[in-house]
Amino acid sequence: MYTSSDSNSDGASLSSEDAHTRVFVDQLSKWMSSHQGDFAFACGGSVPLTAQKKTSSQKYHPSGQASASDTETSETSSKPISLRWDPEDPPTPASKCKLAFPLEPSTSDNLENLVATMSPATFGRHGKDVYDETYRRALKLDTTQFSTDFCPYELGIIDAVAQILLPTRVKSNSLIAVKAELYKLNIYSGPSGHFRAHVDTPRSNQQFGSLVVCLPAKFEGGILTVSHRGNNMKYDWAKLVSSEPAIHWAAFYSDCKHEVHEVTSGHRVTLTYNLYAVRGNGRLGDVDQCEALDYASLPLYKHMRDLSANESFMRSGGTLGFYTHHVYPHSSNASFLPDALKGLDMAVWNVFQALGYEVYLRPVVHLDDDDNYDDGWDYDDDDDNDNDDDDKVGFDVCGPSLRIKHLEAQTGDGGTIHDVVREWKYEYEYGMRKTEIDMSDAYWLNSGGHEELQFTYLAYGNQAETAAAYSACAILIRVPDYDERKSFLDKL
Repeated sequence: MYTSSDSNSDGASLSSEDAHTRVFVDQLSKWMSSHQGDFAFACGGSVPLTAQKKTSSQKYHPSGQASASDTETSETSSKPISLRWDPEDPPTPASKCKLAFPLEPSTSDNLENLVATMSPATFGRHGKDVYDETYRRALKLDTTQFSTDFCPYELGIIDAVAQILLPTRVKSNSLIAVKAELYKLNIYSGPSGHFRAHVDTPRSNQQFGSLVVCLPAKFEGGILTVSHRGNNMKYDWAKLVSSEPAIHWAAFYSDCKHEVHEVTSGHRVTLTYNLYAVRGNGRLGDVDQCEALDYASLPLYKHMRDLSANESFMRSGGTLGFYTHHVYPHSSNASFLPDALKGLDMAVWNVFQALGYEVYLRPVVHLDDDDNYDDGWDYDDDDDNDNDDDDKVGFDVCGPSLRIKHLEAQTGDGGTIHDVVREWKYEYEYGMRKTEIDMSDAYWLNSGGHEELQFTYLAYGNQAETAAAYSACAILIRVPDYDERKSFLDKL
C-alpha cells in the first residue's frame, strides 16, 4: 500500500514503472486537492411571490459568491404562502393564529403572536438536546404545532436539489429520488438571534442533506454560511427580502458546517426540511440532457483521460484508492451507497467509470502493532504459498461489503486478529467469495477519512469482552493496463 507521499526508505531501487506511477499519483493527488472546491456542496435560489413569472436560481461558484452570469430564469412563481399554528391559549381566536406571506396588513400583527407562542430552540450535542443561548438563540415550532401550504416540490426546488446534490450516477440501475420532510419552523429574532457553526444531526441513515426556506419577513443580518473543507457559500437573504417579495432557499449536504450569523433586527422566519435519498419511481430527468450529470465536461474527466492515454502511467495496471471526501453512514444497510455519493466523491466514481475503470465502494480497516498480528500471515488464503515479506508495521485490509458484521471469530485463547480479519474479508454467498481488490499494491490519492464501526468480535485477555474495528469508506479503482485503456479510449 502506497500513498502519494511515500518514499523508498529502505534504499532499494524502484522499478521504472513504479517510479513513474508514484510521480503520476502524486501529481493526480495534488491536482484533486487543488480542485476540490469545484464540486458543489450547497445550492440555493429564489422564487418570487408575485404574478410575474420569473425565478432566479443561484449556481454553485467556487468563490462562494453569485454573480449576474450565475443565474438562470424559468417560468416559475409561487402563490402567497399561508401559515397557521396552534394557539398557546385555547380561547385565542383562529384569526390571530395565521399569517400570509408576503405579510398582509390584516395579519402582520400576528407575527408577534407567533413569536410569543414558540419555544426556545435546542440543538444536539453528544446525542442529547441542549439549550444554550450562547450557542443558539432561536425559537421553534414542531410540525405537530403548525401547518403551511408551501410545497417545495411544486416550485421545482426539490428537482434542482436532486440534479445538483444527488445526481443519478453513471450506469446506475437504481432509481434514487429526493424526499423532503418538513422538520421545524424557526424564527431568529433581532437583536442577537444566531446559531454558531455546527453540523446537523442526521435523523436517519438515508438523510443526505438539509433544506432551509426563508419566508419574506423583514429582518437584518442573519446571513447563512455553509462551509466544507475551506470553501464557503453565503446566503444573505436580508438584502433580498427588502426587494421583490420572494421565497429564498438553500440546500446543503448534512456533513457541512453551517452558521446563522446574528440577526440584528426583525424576524428571520424559516422552514427547515430534512432531505432523504429514497427509492424513486423513475429517473429525475434524462441523464444525457441534464447538465449536472455531464461528467465529461468536468476538469477531472479531461485530466484522467489524458493520464489514461499516457503509456507511462501504470503500464501494467493496478489499484488506486480514494477515501471519500464527504461523511456517510457507510456501514449501514440503508445508506443507499454508491447512489447517494456526494460532490467530488460522485465525480470520482463517475469519471473513472466513464473511462472504463472498474470502481468499488469498500470499507478499509487499518491494522497496526496494537493488533498483534503474526508475521507471515497469508491474506490471499493460499495455504501452500505463505508470504514471509508481510512484516511491515501496519497494513490496510479491504472488506467485501459496507454493512456491519458481528463475527464469531475471536482473538486470544488460540485465536488472532487474523482469524477475525479472515472471516470479515469473505462473504458466505454460494460459497466463499474473495473481495475484488488486493490492497497490497494500492496507491492512495488522499489520506484516511471519517471512520465508523465496521465489525465486532470477541477478544480474550484477562477476561472475554467484545471488541470493535472501525473502517473508513473508500472508492477503490482497478486501473486497466495501458493496452486495455487505449482500446477503450479509441472507442470513445
